[in-house]
Amino acid sequence: MDIAALSSNMAMQQLGLKVSVAVMNLAKDQITAQSQQMVQMLQTSAPVMEQSVNPHIGGNIDIKL
Repeated sequence: MDIAALSSNMAMQQLGLKVSVAVMNLAKDQITAQSQQMVQMLQTSAPVMEQSVNPHIGGNIDIKL
């Protein structure tokens, strides 16, 4: 067994693992930001979409005394 080769391979595996985790964290952060933007977009567009689907609702108020 070559100790130097074994040590080198283990170091390369650890580096690969660290790089993989860093890339996954970047992807997770990007997905989180995109999902927050989508939620904001849906919250602002929901009333407009409701009005386009039911344009007659909410335009008039019937009051009887």
